[in-house]
This record gives sequence, C-alpha cells and structure tokens, in this order.
Amino acid sequence: VAGLTTPHFVTGEGRIFSSLGEVLPHLPVVYGGADDPSRILQQYCQVQKIAMPHLATHGFNQEGQLTASMELTIQEMPYFAYVEGAELQTVRKEACHQLLKQIFPDAEDYETIKKEVSKADATARLDAIKRQKVEVTLTPEAQAMSLLNSYCQIIKCPIPEVDPETRQISLTMPDGTVHSVTATRISKKSARAEGCLRLLKLIFPEHKEFADLAAHVQGVIDDNRQMQLQKNQQKARSIKGMTGGKGYTEMW
Repeated sequence: VAGLTTPHFVTGEGRIFSSLGEVLPHLPVVYGGADDPSRILQQYCQVQKIAMPHLATHGFNQEGQLTASMELTIQEMPYFAYVEGAELQTVRKEACHQLLKQIFPDAEDYETIKKEVSKADATARLDAIKRQKVEVTLTPEAQAMSLLNSYCQIIKCPIPEVDPETRQISLTMPDGTVHSVTATRISKKSARAEGCLRLLKLIFPEHKEFADLAAHVQGVIDDNRQMQLQKNQQKARSIKGMTGGKGYTEMW
C-alpha cells in the first residue's frame, strides 16, 4: 500500500478503506534504505533492547489526510509523535523522525542524529564483546555476587555486606526471614562473593546446580525488567489524549 487518498470511509470495526482498498493491518517493520528514519529508529531500538514502536492510525482529518501517532519509552522516558499526511509512508517516516528529534534534542540536523545512533550502536556492540569476555572469566562466586545485587534491588532489600568482626553476611527477606552465612575467605571481596553464592543457595534451595540456580535468578531479574517496561509503556499511553480519534494499531 503506497499511500492513502480520498474518497475514504471507516467501518464500525475501525477498518479503514480508501480508493486503493483496505489498509492492511500488518505491514513490514522497515521501509526504505539506510537513511530512512524508520530504519534509524529501529537501529536505536535494538541498541536499547526494546521493540520497534507501533504506528497507531486514527482515521482522517477534515482535509482528508491520514492522522496517526507513535509512542516509545526509553529508560522510563516517554516520547510521543502525532502526524498528519496524505500518504502512509510519509506519515510513518515523519512519526519516526519526530521521535528521533525528541530522543536527540541537541542534534542540529538529521545527519547528526544518524551519527549519534551509529555511535550508540558501536558502543553497545563493544560493550557486548566486553561482557562476553568477562562472562568467560567470571567464577560462580563472582556471578552470584552480581545476581544477588540485582535480586536485592527487586525485593527492595539492602545489599548484604560482610561483617568485619563476625565474618557473617546476612540478608533479611521482605517476609522477615533472615538468611545468614559465615565467610571463610580472607579478603573482603572474596568473602563477600563466597557469601553471596551461599546466600543464593539458601534463598533458592530447590536449585542444587549452580547453572540451574543462576538461570533461575536471572529469569526472575529479566521478568521484573519486563514488568517494569510494561508499566512504563502504560504510563506513556496516558499522553495519547492529544489525538482524539479512535482507530486500530498498525504493526510496524
């Protein structure tokens, strides 16, 4: 579908028709070449590890132009674009361009935005390579320390530290249960890593093998992140009141 022109009408089910026929409910994620705003936005979404936003259509205005909006939340910051245009591709490109300008407000022009996205992409790739190297060299104790830190943030409990006098490391759960172990390692860092691993085994006793334990805790962490993302997306939808129309959502 290259574009939308009048005459047109909208059915009671929100299905939009034009002289070209019905607007298809599922369209490709990205059109155009390397300079297309939707491709640049998709690249940045991949960097942020979030889904490409949908384009929501809201019917036609009095001038016969298609009205649509697009919303995106990045690290709890909502972004919203509202556009009107004669052609579907024009509307899609403009919505993506508006979001990119909001994400990079200091960029002087579109070329600067593309450079910033490329820079962010390169940095993310380099960080991924570094993480892979670190994961290969991490001991189970070191991994356990990182996992327990993240888990404590989820349950809103202080991250446990080693008591210098008793050599104990304790964690109080939200229900009041106290888990405590005594570290045997000499250095503070090694003792804490040892204690974190033993604490995780107490918290999740059903997971005997470390690989199983680490996978379970990481799953809890990932589920919590996904839940927080959904909450942020719900908050972002509250700003959609500026579009008064009702329609259906195109998948882009």
